Amino acid sequence: MRLLKFLIVLSFLVTPAHAQDIWTDGTGEVHIQGFFSTIRDGKRDVRYAGTATVLSDTPITCKRITITARYSNLGIIAAGDTSVSATVLSVRGVTLYAGDSYTVDISNLNKIYLDSTVENEGVSYTYYN
Repeated sequence: MRLLKFLIVLSFLVTPAHAQDIWTDGTGEVHIQGFFSTIRDGKRDVRYAGTATVLSDTPITCKRITITARYSNLGIIAAGDTSVSATVLSVRGVTLYAGDSYTVDISNLNKIYLDSTVENEGVSYTYYN
């Protein structure tokens, strides 16, 4: 992981204009200033297990989103497109157990769908623009 972070920093440092926008905070985290102008968050529950639920009922543009399955979840959350399924025998999408996170670059929150193996479980999310 540290090698990956080093390579990311190195790739930005090749262009001197970016050198002042990158730093580490002593914990090994790499920060890139100015890449996103806003950060917002929210949460979503899957009311009925086995039914794809859109992450956002309204179109919300974004550049990136991190989805985290709630720590209190007992089942599995799956994130994907309209065909997402958390059903054990036919899983489709990215599976998230309690506390797991998934980050994806995407243009709108309403392109992501969720399913769960347990009713009324869900996710929190942070999106960047």
